[in-house]
Order: sequence, then C-alpha cells, then structure tokens
Amino acid sequence: MKGVLVKLMSSLVARAKVLAELDSVLTFARAGRGALVTVIGEPGIGKTRLAEAVADRAGTGPAGVFEVIWTWCPAASGGAPLRPWSRVVRMLAKQHVAVARLVDGSPFLSALAARDSAGASIDPEGARSQL
Repeated sequence: MKGVLVKLMSSLVARAKVLAELDSVLTFARAGRGALVTVIGEPGIGKTRLAEAVADRAGTGPAGVFEVIWTWCPAASGGAPLRPWSRVVRMLAKQHVAVARLVDGSPFLSALAARDSAGASIDPEGARSQL
C-alpha cells in the first residue's frame, strides 16, 4: 500500500469505513510497509478528530507505538512551499540523532529544515521536484 487519500464527505458518525481503511494502513505499517495518508475535506468536517482517532489507534497493538508528528497547511493560500514537510523534518531531527545526522549531511534536507514562511518566494514546482 503506497498511499491513501481520504476525503471526508460524511459526518463523523458515519466514519467506520474510513477508520477501517486507516486501520489497514496501520497494519501495513506495522509490517514494515509504510504509507502516506492525506486527509482532506471541507472546514469543520472532522479531519482533526479523524487524525486524532488514528493517532490513538497507532499507539495500540502488538507492534508497539508509532511516532506521531502533527503538521498542517495554512488555511490561506500563499504559504511557503513544502511548509508541512519542513516542520516534519525539523521535529524528527530534534528528536532523533540519526535523523539530525541525515539532515546535516544533505544540502536539500538542511534547506528544507531551515525553511519557514520567509521561503514563500521559492518556486513551488522546483521544491516539490526536489522533495
């Protein structure tokens, strides 16, 4: 399972199918086959609550606890390219010596970790291509 795109189109009450899908992603991850899950939907539909429920589920089971890192995109357009990934790289580098070494040894990861809203002038297509 390479990735899953979850679009919330129903209320929180009717999310059993979405949670089952995400449970299967966690099962694959526990077996060493990770994936990227993107949750999208209208404001107020319950994206954060769904993410919290899955994060809680990620901490259970025989394979141990997953590390959960929260990031987000700004609500308004015009944010810095790759801002959420910049945050993820910074947080992982702060928490793990091995990741910090990888970031220090990679010009791209170092630049990504240093990026913030001031990086808005960076070409979004070029940034995505590098990532």
